[in-house]
Amino acid sequence: RGRTRRGGMRLGVAEARAGTPRARSRRTSTFRVAPRAPRRVSRSAVRETSDGGAVEDDALASSSRRSPSMPSGDRLQASDDASLFARLEAVTARVFDAVSPDIDALVPERRPPALSRLVRVVGSVPEIDWAEATKTNARFRDLANTFAGYEGHVREPVILRGAADAWPCVCDPQKRWTLANLTKNHGAFAGETRVRKQSAAEKMRLAASEFQYVEANHPAVQSGVFQSPSTIRTMTIKQVAARMTSDESSDESEDSGVYMQAELTGELKREAGLTNDTLCVEDDDDDSSFFSFWSLCDDAGWRETQPPRLWLSQAGSTSSLHYDSSVSVLAQAHGLKRMLLYPPSALARAALYPDWHPLRRRSAVRLDAGFDEDGGALRAFPRWAGEESPGFEDETENEERFAHVGAAARAAAGHLGGLKSGGSKSNRAGVGSTNTFTQPPGAWEAVLGPGDVLVFPPRWAHYTESLGPKASASVTRRFAAKDADARRNFETWQTLHKSSSPDDDDTDNTDNTDNTDNETSFSDSSTAAQKSAARRFARWRVRAGGPSAGVQALLQLERAGVVRATSRKSLRVDLETGAVVPEDTALAFARNNDNEAFLFGGRGGAARHADRWMEAARDAARVATAACEGWDVSDLSLDGSREDDSLDRIGVGRVAGVYARGSVARREARPGVSDVDLVVLCWDDGETKTTSLRAATREAFARDDCDWQTKWSHVRATKVDVRIALVPLPPHPAGVALAKLLDGDDTTEAEASSSDTTYRAALATWLGPELAFVLSTESVTLAGADVPGTLPDISRVPPLRCLPTLRRDVVEALADGGERSLRWALRRTLRAAFEKEALPSRVRDTPVASRDGTEEDERRVGTTFERSEYTRDLFRCAVFVARHRPDLGEDLACALVAAVHGPRAVWGALWYAGGSALAQRLADEVAAFQD
Repeated sequence: RGRTRRGGMRLGVAEARAGTPRARSRRTSTFRVAPRAPRRVSRSAVRETSDGGAVEDDALASSSRRSPSMPSGDRLQASDDASLFARLEAVTARVFDAVSPDIDALVPERRPPALSRLVRVVGSVPEIDWAEATKTNARFRDLANTFAGYEGHVREPVILRGAADAWPCVCDPQKRWTLANLTKNHGAFAGETRVRKQSAAEKMRLAASEFQYVEANHPAVQSGVFQSPSTIRTMTIKQVAARMTSDESSDESEDSGVYMQAELTGELKREAGLTNDTLCVEDDDDDSSFFSFWSLCDDAGWRETQPPRLWLSQAGSTSSLHYDSSVSVLAQAHGLKRMLLYPPSALARAALYPDWHPLRRRSAVRLDAGFDEDGGALRAFPRWAGEESPGFEDETENEERFAHVGAAARAAAGHLGGLKSGGSKSNRAGVGSTNTFTQPPGAWEAVLGPGDVLVFPPRWAHYTESLGPKASASVTRRFAAKDADARRNFETWQTLHKSSSPDDDDTDNTDNTDNTDNETSFSDSSTAAQKSAARRFARWRVRAGGPSAGVQALLQLERAGVVRATSRKSLRVDLETGAVVPEDTALAFARNNDNEAFLFGGRGGAARHADRWMEAARDAARVATAACEGWDVSDLSLDGSREDDSLDRIGVGRVAGVYARGSVARREARPGVSDVDLVVLCWDDGETKTTSLRAATREAFARDDCDWQTKWSHVRATKVDVRIALVPLPPHPAGVALAKLLDGDDTTEAEASSSDTTYRAALATWLGPELAFVLSTESVTLAGADVPGTLPDISRVPPLRCLPTLRRDVVEALADGGERSLRWALRRTLRAAFEKEALPSRVRDTPVASRDGTEEDERRVGTTFERSEYTRDLFRCAVFVARHRPDLGEDLACALVAAVHGPRAVWGALWYAGGSALAQRLADEVAAFQD
């Protein structure tokens, strides 16, 4: 967890809590916390109290502190009124310390109520280490720019671990906000305190320690028409502590609990770090570049909408599900607190009370297990639960639900109404979705300890639990975040719009966009459509684009021109065999394109562009062949003038065939986005390894005397990627099949003899399902054996290329910690989700009972094929999954933008925290519905 940094040194919260010498040596500009010397009292000056404690006798203690060297007359003269009162005050304070037990220990231990089936935690809130994030001035400015919306945006909750470690209420043993210290130092402080009304809370079926905010100024509350489950009173901290430790807080009393929510003033503000002169720093630190969290809010241009408040509660207290309309900051000073946060899209299912209701911005959904007896929660909130039954059958039932508000209050409000955004009669996921919601919305979990700060944007619904162990003290503050100006939004959109083509291979996507060509000035020549697209993307960044379930967020980004499909269409899959239809393979498309060029006499611009990419692939094949054969690359001539072309000699040496794959083979390559991808089949001589051949090809393309980069720089290929596979020599069946193909045996599978079919099946088995699928579906032959056109039909069944190893891939990518690794992990996650939803579902063979039920039938359930398409295009993968898993729509859109444009385009300085949490969240979701 994070720690406050000062000159490379950190102070642990645990050390401060324990009062170690290191913690006690901290200083501030106004005070120094030093070890307290033991108080020495004679035995005669101590008397026993009724509870077993020791109290110092005032007279004996006073006499024991007199100096024996001072004459009696001088002692009397020195005892003026001021000194006398000072002595009495000191004695009283020590007596209070002696007779007062630890107040925190007297608070009964409670735990929050168990949660029901309506709660589904899908991941943790992203978090960063405050010490590392503000280690240098540049890092602090980078973080401030993100909070200001200049680069990325705080579009989701984030925990800043250790951001409040330097506050006196956290680090100073004498001022730490335990219940005992608050009572001792600020016992007379009075503020608003919410007192729970037991009878009204039971009528609303609230949990035993659940507090629900009610607008005290609402006419229905003031007139008594609405029976409020809690009321606001002005109470001191001593009174609150007395309620927490006395029997008055029992569940049987009418006033069954207290929750202080008082505005901070005076010394409490100083202890909450709102003035830098009280921050705890290290004694031996000469570095003056210490950054406080509140200064970050100021530098980001955030405007305070609610002053800081003290939230003091007993362990076990909970706050009902609700949302705030501004940016919220919660800093934990003492104890533990747990929050479940839901994205704004969940509000459509949250059964919100209407705007005219005293509980507006509150949800009627009950998340505690006590409300879910006999499935009551599922019947009461079917839209939240994900059941397919309608939420409310008619308006009459809806009115009965809010009958306790009273008709007079609704008439005074001027209108009647039902559940805000939650009273829909349908559980349909939204436009573009083929499924209804089948489970509750996913919650993000945040557990805060002393020194942690949680920041979350507006309209994030949250449910709060005080974990204790005895009491919890927090500081909250609300802000209106600064909106980025239209010019900056337009510049951000323009940058992403120029590189809005996702890579369609498993290689790293390199941003080679030339930002100087054809730039559009926001003030001069930008069109209304461009400005509209920029505004649409800006709304998506702050999650203000409306409901985003299903494909709505993806379509919003597509209309903004930020992401789009790069492939013309998805490949069709035969429902009977589960294989890609032959007409949709890259080989068939290339043949049809050549026939059209022959019939219509020439090629247009698009076709000629595709031809140039294919010519570049052939030249790359010449270089790769020379590298694998061990020839000197400098002797190659790529201008076609030499007769001894290396491609003509394929089959004589080690190389048996070279193939173009991916976007080049499908004739969909795009400048600045696509790679030149090759597959090279070589004979296995038993000595050469694929690793050495790959190293040779990389070295060949990197040489200064290699003409390929110079000749084809205008196509702007990101790189050349060569995949090498070794095939055993005959008489191995795979080698026999490859040798026959080199000899010119190009018969189709239907025309081939049984022996040839066996040999080709052996070749497909040797290559493996993934490479065999790539060759038969996504590749065309450049030279050598025509493997793509002769592999058996089973080779065209899409394999699981990302799903089986998804968890391991994500863990390894996150351990690397780089942006490229994170983008790769997000691409793998998107494709793994598509594989699970789109590829044929394989069912284990199971005996089926006969019709009369007496014995098992010989029939068995085998593989079933329900999906009819296959694609590697990231945008098409995301859209397909979002239609079938509408609850993942927001995360899929976010992952797509981060995979295409980089995580900084979404999260700014918070790119690793947000991206890693998203990758883990999606991986867990994919693995969950995989099981």
